[in-house]
Amino acid sequence: MMYCLALYAMLICAELFFAFATGRANLSDKGSIVLGWGVWTNIGGMLAFLMPACFYFAASKRGYLGWILGFVAYFGIVLSQSRGALLVGSVSLLLCIGGLCFFGDFKKKNRVVALCVGVFGIIGMIVLHERLLVLIQNFINMGFDDNGRVDMWKVAIQNFRDHAIFGSGFYDSYVDPEWDMGAYPYLYHNTVIQLLGATGIVGFLAYLYHRVQTVRLALTRRNAGKTFLAICILSLLLFSLTDVLLFKTYPTIYYALMLLFMEKSEMAEE
Repeated sequence: MMYCLALYAMLICAELFFAFATGRANLSDKGSIVLGWGVWTNIGGMLAFLMPACFYFAASKRGYLGWILGFVAYFGIVLSQSRGALLVGSVSLLLCIGGLCFFGDFKKKNRVVALCVGVFGIIGMIVLHERLLVLIQNFINMGFDDNGRVDMWKVAIQNFRDHAIFGSGFYDSYVDPEWDMGAYPYLYHNTVIQLLGATGIVGFLAYLYHRVQTVRLALTRRNAGKTFLAICILSLLLFSLTDVLLFKTYPTIYYALMLLFMEKSEMAEE
């Protein structure tokens, strides 16, 4: 499972790096960062979701490979210029490094690697400061623009007020005349607000029960695999507070498989 997740992350990075190398994407125009299956926010969100699986391999004898793959994925997150993905990815990165430095059989070695990474990171920022300034300026230019999220959240809250028990449904949602209604409704870009508006109190309580169960699963009989899968899931949930990922088909399939393999790891220990 971890190999599949890491390979998926590297495939996305390869697509992204190729787009930059061929000039189809550039740092000065965020709108140009588009692959065939998604735009910058989808790219960054998926990499933030998958990156912890790469760092999982740093908890093994050949840990250098996990460090390399993990930072390749993080570099892809930075290049995506997705603000939400960068924030969530940075939190996830710290959790991964902290887990490697303080838990497992190779924590002493990983502490040395983390120190070296920090030193080379500082040197890299000094050498590449001009390119970094371009990225930073892009994020500054975007500022705190919510891209219409607040308006969507207001619609969801009103739908919850009108249909508090069962919600108004996923397709009785925010209406955008430019949105081509297809397999997905126009989602509210926040999991909690989405559930309240679309499924009401009943659906939200069901989700809370599910979330309690997943937290219990993550905290009991911990091992390296469960820990890094839990960080993957946490990244998905945090990102989905400001964007849409959890309700998309492929991320949801991976989410379900992650929970399955966390359960399987417990059964294997028994």
